[in-house]
Amino acid sequence: MYAKSRKENRGAAHRRRKGTSVVELAVTAPLLLVLVLGIIDGGQYVNCYQTVSNASREGARVAARSTTGSVTTVENSVLKYMSDAFPDVSPAVMSTALTVDVRNEAGTLLTGISLASIPSGNPVQVDVSLQFAAIRYIPGLDGLDNRSIEISTILRRE
Repeated sequence: MYAKSRKENRGAAHRRRKGTSVVELAVTAPLLLVLVLGIIDGGQYVNCYQTVSNASREGARVAARSTTGSVTTVENSVLKYMSDAFPDVSPAVMSTALTVDVRNEAGTLLTGISLASIPSGNPVQVDVSLQFAAIRYIPGLDGLDNRSIEISTILRRE
């Protein structure tokens, strides 16, 4: 009888396992892709959270100035900050996804009231809310759907 050498046996075993790596890739690649896309989406959410926080501080700085007389000036400064931060988002989409509220010390919403009515030294609060879906790179991942980022900043009026 003819006995196969060890080298021939290893070659046969290698040929039998040849498709194993393709099957492993087919199983793990979608999981890896979902993980990477989730990390990208989560990172964008954190970045957006920080940007909304900065926009709220910018709005509060404008509202705290003694020269600022109207709530519209505060709203426009926040909208400009957000539009500069996300240039790919159209101004129409940004203005519908963004909400800016200015409140006095008592928590009363200032809409038609001039900021000059808030005395110097009293706090003014700027609340900024943004619908995350409007600026999202990867729509459709369920984890962050229908999320709203809401930040409040309080500064004293000059």
